[in-house]
Amino acid sequence: MANAEGMEVFMTVRYFISLALTVIVLLFTNLVLGFGFSFVYLLDLPSIVIVIIFPMIFMWILHGWKNIRSAFTIFCKKNTDKKELLNAKMFFKNYGKTLFSITFIAFMMSFMAMMINLEVKEHLGPNMALASVLIVYTGIINMVIIIPYNIIINRKIMQIEE
Repeated sequence: MANAEGMEVFMTVRYFISLALTVIVLLFTNLVLGFGFSFVYLLDLPSIVIVIIFPMIFMWILHGWKNIRSAFTIFCKKNTDKKELLNAKMFFKNYGKTLFSITFIAFMMSFMAMMINLEVKEHLGPNMALASVLIVYTGIINMVIIIPYNIIINRKIMQIEE
């Protein structure tokens, strides 16, 4: 029992280390791009709504609030059964697919809208940046939420099977 609790703490620490590494990568990327770049350029409210809110609404319809809450709190729980872990694994697999699908659709719609107005050259750069920020948000969500949770869930499943 003590070994399982130690493993829980170890996995939680590793999760936060992966979050810190993601922040370091973002800051390093900022330095590589130059000091004229600011993360304020990445803030776009409609893109945030598209990438964060819409997939969660879709997942809420498919999985229900109870399963979503259970999936996000799975690494904090000490005693989880295999069924709960498999439900969480299925949720994050579907969440990743939904996130990438909605991002792809929104990016293509933004790109097509930009291609319609090719006459105005001054708007091409900012419009392409706004279309591309969707992909940045999706990558960050994938690196910070989906991949670490999948790793934690897979490790817990392997511990139960041993």
